Amino acid sequence: MGRGRRQDQASLWGRLGEDWISVIVGLAVVLFVWLVGFSSIPWPLFGVFK
Repeated sequence: MGRGRRQDQASLWGRLGEDWISVIVGLAVVLFVWLVGFSSIPWPLFGVFK
């Protein structure tokens, strides 16, 4: 049982790692497209969102 639990934890950690990678890549793409698409907006507006 101990080994089974360890394997389950390892698989869960592996899944979390893959999810984090997908989330980071997704955010990077969204930020890149957002900055390029809304580059025409005046910079002072960005201060409001931050």
